[in-house]
Amino acid sequence: MIFWFIACGTEKEISSIDVLPQEETPIEVIDEEVGQSDLEDSTDVSGRFMKRMTVAQVRDSMEQITGTRWGGNTSKWNTYSDSLGVPDFQQRMEHDLSPSVIFQKFLNDAAAESCMEWMQGSSSMFSVDPQSQDLGDIRSNIDFLRWQIQGHPRGENPPIMNDYLALYQSVYSRTGDAMEGWNTICIGIFTHPDFWMY
Repeated sequence: MIFWFIACGTEKEISSIDVLPQEETPIEVIDEEVGQSDLEDSTDVSGRFMKRMTVAQVRDSMEQITGTRWGGNTSKWNTYSDSLGVPDFQQRMEHDLSPSVIFQKFLNDAAAESCMEWMQGSSSMFSVDPQSQDLGDIRSNIDFLRWQIQGHPRGENPPIMNDYLALYQSVYSRTGDAMEGWNTICIGIFTHPDFWMY
């Protein structure tokens, strides 16, 4: 095979070249631990890029889980859609999927109202007696709520379970009201990124 190249106005002939298969270069495996501070806010611990759900996805998920609608017949998710970065295809063409302060504020409001209605209107929020102050029962129901809201498999025991348990006990010790404690836990699980990031 002969190749002709034209460079600077002169022709040069390159003699026939036999193309030999290249040897595979081994990939060097780097065994380093990555600390939490090394990770970007938009990645999970495996380094996978994380995205925020759209407003419609958050709305539909929350309504499906709780069986309630934030704002009743007129969904407040729709009322505040402009502020939440939903495109109107006139002035805004793309979804704003940043975990902004305004998104988190409205998510907290939606969770507070939805959790209260869910708790009052249905027993599907509880896998145990909600009035029980047995630590095993409380932990079991927190595990149940994490499964319903965030989709975590039941029976896991991550460190955040202790934080939720401490939160419940703190609210209960101040108010003496178990339902206030469960409402706070419900809001906390909905507003945690494990619900709205994927």
